Amino acid sequence: MKFTQEEIENFITEIAAGKKLITIENKQYYLYFPTREERLKANYIYHQKLLEFQQDAIPTEQELLKVAHNQSIYTLQDEKKYYQLEDKYLHLLKRAQASTPQFRLSFDKKLKEIKKELDNLSQKRNYVTSHSANYLSEQYKINYLLCCCVRNEKEERMWPDVNVMLDVLSLDNYQSFLNEFVKFINGLPIEKIRAVARSSLWQAIYAASVNSNQQLFNTCVAEWDINKILLVHWSNIYRNAFQNYGNVPDNILENDAAFDEWLDQSARKGLKS
Repeated sequence: MKFTQEEIENFITEIAAGKKLITIENKQYYLYFPTREERLKANYIYHQKLLEFQQDAIPTEQELLKVAHNQSIYTLQDEKKYYQLEDKYLHLLKRAQASTPQFRLSFDKKLKEIKKELDNLSQKRNYVTSHSANYLSEQYKINYLLCCCVRNEKEERMWPDVNVMLDVLSLDNYQSFLNEFVKFINGLPIEKIRAVARSSLWQAIYAASVNSNQQLFNTCVAEWDINKILLVHWSNIYRNAFQNYGNVPDNILENDAAFDEWLDQSARKGLKS
């Protein structure tokens, strides 16, 4: 996927900063990635709540799925079909991305059909599991992380604790914050990460850091968020490709699936020679 120079620079800034500005009801807020300590406490909250719910006889996700299977609400065949369709969708998507634009349209109809089936099965599964002890525990975990990671314009925490957060936020605002936060902590889409990693601007920054043995980001490696980890991973892949195999044709470099195939073929040729 092709991005403008301005977009690449914005991605680099967001990744390096480890935070993101969002706007909700005309007010600006910062989203931060949770620290290791916050993640540790969030996981503790999840497991404590899970134990409490199980002690209160609230069924786990697997127990509810078993009931759903027995009552044919969501069957084992549904579960198997879901994972098969997911694999099929990803495989077809990769083929579509590697194809030329004139052939890519031929994949769209099939991809939409598979996606519709996946969405229907996912809704059935979520209907079954949304009252499980696992799901309810996950809500406590994500609420704690949300409370920790939203800052005001002065970059101060918005709420002292989860109870205050839930008291002061309307349902609509809570959902807006939650949606933005979940997207944020899952990291940038991989196509954006890869676009940054292969860009001449980032490759120059990355080479300077490697050659000078200077820290790439202003946090230690153990504190890197998912964006930083993936960016360095892909930076190494592209850097090695450029060093070992020379210039990569632009039409291949800008197409993730085509580049992966080209790199695999180049590596195979290197092993044979």
